[in-house]
Amino acid sequence: MNKKETTTNLYPLKGKRIIVTAWDLEHGEHRGIANYSKNLLRSLKSLGAEVWLLTGLTSDVKFRAKYIEEKKKIEISRIIGQFADSNFGITDNINFLKSTYKSSSKLLKIITLIKFIPITFFYLLSGFINLKYKYYERKYFEDNPLLKTSKLDYFKDVDGLVSAKHIFQKAGISAILNTSPIKIGLKKFDVFITTCPLRLKASNNIKTIQTIHDIIPVTIPSYDDALHFYRRCVIALNTERRIYVSSFTKSEYEFLLNERFKNIKYNNKSRILIQPPSLKLEEKVAKSLANLDSIDDKNIKSLLRINKFKFKDKNLTSNQYILFNSSIEPRKNLERALETFCDYKSTHENSNFKICVIGNLQKNKYCKKLKNRFINEDIIYTGYVDEKTKLLLFLNARAFISPSLIEGFGIPVLDAASMGIKSLVSDIKPHQEIHNLKDFNKYLNLISLTNYNSWLDELENIFENNESHILSEEDKLNRIKRYFIISEQINNEFNHNIQELIK
Repeated sequence: MNKKETTTNLYPLKGKRIIVTAWDLEHGEHRGIANYSKNLLRSLKSLGAEVWLLTGLTSDVKFRAKYIEEKKKIEISRIIGQFADSNFGITDNINFLKSTYKSSSKLLKIITLIKFIPITFFYLLSGFINLKYKYYERKYFEDNPLLKTSKLDYFKDVDGLVSAKHIFQKAGISAILNTSPIKIGLKKFDVFITTCPLRLKASNNIKTIQTIHDIIPVTIPSYDDALHFYRRCVIALNTERRIYVSSFTKSEYEFLLNERFKNIKYNNKSRILIQPPSLKLEEKVAKSLANLDSIDDKNIKSLLRINKFKFKDKNLTSNQYILFNSSIEPRKNLERALETFCDYKSTHENSNFKICVIGNLQKNKYCKKLKNRFINEDIIYTGYVDEKTKLLLFLNARAFISPSLIEGFGIPVLDAASMGIKSLVSDIKPHQEIHNLKDFNKYLNLISLTNYNSWLDELENIFENNESHILSEEDKLNRIKRYFIISEQINNEFNHNIQELIK
């Protein structure tokens, strides 16, 4: 085998220039879609592709420097700052006005609309005019200190960044007004991948792949507008290749657009891609795990020794809590988890067990209702936690709970099963899919949402019929080794499917 053939086998996407949307990575809190995006970037890079991000962020400071290189360095530093902190710099006028409109009186609605009209007109006008793109190669940002933070760690897999001012807001306006999708004229790229359905259309015959995570805003009431989201889903149908995150998502999408599918004449090359678990292992930890023969490795030892956590004035101890990890919204059904936990505590007053909720309580009616209804000192809301803390909370959890009403897939459930954590999960179809992967049926207990007593019985069984001691270092080592092995397996499968999809 010659050198060229060896390189092709090791890096099958070498020579491909691929650009991926960064819409979800621009948000303050990184959850499902953002984790998918990071997995996608890592996969493409490991397969040898040159990977770029498309962002709507631009520099919040205007420079009139005659030195182009100098100007680019300053501009990209301002953009990176916005990726690191969504409150930094530019205000998202569209989302601000939309949220203000929804919560306003009739008079304020009229005032908001008056403000909204000129901004809408500006976006539409600039959408018809060619978008301006600014290209920033890696050399302009690779030494930025913010890239050393865990939130921006994914930039190690990014070779460059294309900035197109407000491009995702313009796509949103297109969905609201049902106008033509925003055309983007990207030069010298082979593939354009959206990480969720967006009303964007690549010109220049670039191969386009749109990702479908779910059709939840269409099927149940939510904060997203069903009609606008539906229009985004329809645009995704125009691409020859789509990525579905689960079999359930594929079947739901095809059922919704069944009549349109009958009229499709192109060769459908779409694929279901099960993405890797989301818990992040530091690079040095992953390397140690790859060749680990004993518990004495210093990189692993530092993780295994941590048994206690403190959030404000509340403490958590290893193996003394059940974990809930999700955004806090009605469909995630945190109510069922808290109700079950509080009922258990009412009959076991001397129990030291707690429930730990990884997620931010928003300032909305649903979160206020939860906080007022479930008043118990053993309910701990962590707020936002970094990647290392989230990993440690999983590693030390006695069990995991997810009573979700509907999902596209269910990454936190995949995380728990990959680590071998006993889990109480709703018997919805996406959870059944995860249950049928690997040996996950040993760890996932599927429970009907209509059978409340089963939730209470299973929670009591987990708390009362297992040892309540702090998890030993050996226990946690086994968990983290298992997680590493299964993550590698799923990651290899993910890489293979990405490669086949792009070919």
